[in-house]
Amino acid sequence: MNLVCGPGVRGSVFCLSLALPLAGLLTACGSNTSQLPPPLPRPRLVKPAPLAPAPLVAGFTPLPSPEAVLAALPKGRVDPFAAPPAPATATATAAAAAAKPSAPPALRLTGVVLSNGMAQAFVDYGNQSGPVVVGEKGGGSIAWLPEGWRVAAIDVQQGQLLLQADDGRRVPYQL
Repeated sequence: MNLVCGPGVRGSVFCLSLALPLAGLLTACGSNTSQLPPPLPRPRLVKPAPLAPAPLVAGFTPLPSPEAVLAALPKGRVDPFAAPPAPATATATAAAAAAKPSAPPALRLTGVVLSNGMAQAFVDYGNQSGPVVVGEKGGGSIAWLPEGWRVAAIDVQQGQLLLQADDGRRVPYQL
């Protein structure tokens, strides 16, 4: 039996066995598209009903409404071209100086660092210098802090040190 289907081959069973299935497949390609299901209808958008206010729970403060938050924001902006504010008078400056607590003499903040999760500040006092941490008190073994003052806070991000005296006065230092 010859495997090639050509014009010289007549009545070949092989060619017929190939032609019939191929003819069936080709007729399926041109099928009618009108048999597709109709498109689904579009869903209607329904506006949600406003939420009922939540019941108040003891111990919790209710959040303000979005309208209340927007109403609290300032309108406009500060004019960058406006004249600067008038300088303070000599009387007001003297009153502010009298109310301001006095700083320990000759204390100077020279640096701040965050080491192993602990903030440290470096200070100079008199002829001594060294690191301090929150809670340390001057005098005794820490000669680089004045006696009667302790470290209240250290803000590494802002480069600040806050000292507090025994009488409650607080003095901030900035790098």
